[in-house]
Amino acid sequence: MHQQDIVEVIVRKKIRPDVKCHIFPRVKVALRKFNRAIFGTITNKDKEELAIMFDRQPNEFSPFYARAFYRRFIDGARDQLCPFPWPGL
Repeated sequence: MHQQDIVEVIVRKKIRPDVKCHIFPRVKVALRKFNRAIFGTITNKDKEELAIMFDRQPNEFSPFYARAFYRRFIDGARDQLCPFPWPGL
């Protein structure tokens, strides 16, 4: 991929939320170059290529530390996740 490419964000959610962290589960994220013909589907070839991205630790997000990501990509998070409180308030 190059800097100006349009990509598809593929989010893999865990089945159960982590109750210690929040009501939303941790997610793993991978990027794929946008292709209108296969948008929203994962082919067998994609599974192998995306597995490398899903297994990388920096591509795992939690709702506590990645609130903006969750508000953008996870259903219902926009209404339930509030921003971090400012210190001293």
